[in-house]
Amino acid sequence: MSFTFVELQPNQRTPLPAWVTAAALALLVFSKWAVGVQAASHALLADALASAAQLGLLLMSRTGRWPVADSSQGLAARQRVWTTVGAGALVTAAFGAAWYCIRVMNVPHPPPTIVSACVAGVAIVLEKGAYRQLFGPPNLGEFRAWYHPSNALPSNLALVGISLSILGGPGYEWADDWAALGICALLVGNAYRLLQPASVAGPTVRRQEWKARLQCCTQTIPGITLAEAHLEPSETGSVLHVWVRVSSPLTVAQEHAIAQQVQTVLAPVQPPSSTLLVRIVPS
Repeated sequence: MSFTFVELQPNQRTPLPAWVTAAALALLVFSKWAVGVQAASHALLADALASAAQLGLLLMSRTGRWPVADSSQGLAARQRVWTTVGAGALVTAAFGAAWYCIRVMNVPHPPPTIVSACVAGVAIVLEKGAYRQLFGPPNLGEFRAWYHPSNALPSNLALVGISLSILGGPGYEWADDWAALGICALLVGNAYRLLQPASVAGPTVRRQEWKARLQCCTQTIPGITLAEAHLEPSETGSVLHVWVRVSSPLTVAQEHAIAQQVQTVLAPVQPPSSTLLVRIVPS
């Protein structure tokens, strides 16, 4: 187990409804697909596939079929099934897109246009800056195993490949094609990361126990007014995010001391393969 802490500024924004995020992602997927077809950009089409996978995972989580972490160690059998289905869909889509890219790589085709690069750039801003902020910290004791498929990394690859293809001119269409293959490789990697939490074995820790531990933090650690947390899958197992709101500004040494105390309180219920990320939020 390991832990770290991050100081955050107060966030007074109210999280937007999940359907807003779903609608924004759906519009982003359509925009990438439409421009990718029009501009003959395989990288942007692969990026659209990555965003579509992200949207599908979000919808599955909101309908209750995606792993919602009632426990911190291991997933229920039904959740394991849906995790495997999601990972299998990602792998199938990735290999299908890669097969198409390899098939047309040596076929002469026009290079992508500047419009496709602009769309990839806008996607990076939206995915990197807005996606996580739409939700905000979860409610006390509610653990949501949100899966974030590398966020803006596919769009970054698409932008690099498209830019190289445009700057290089005729004969550099391969840059766009190889960027598409790189995005497909990312999807396979995401599928592997998605399966990691399902392979975690151990006793079940119910959310009531988490609530008790979080309440213990506020009662026993001086200066803490609220503790919130959620569990998120990662390539190494899982990440336990803990938001700790303090009553007054603290020095870095004081924040680190509070993070150490929070780790001590949560250690009995922290998964053995998880990383504890304590975020200090000033009131």
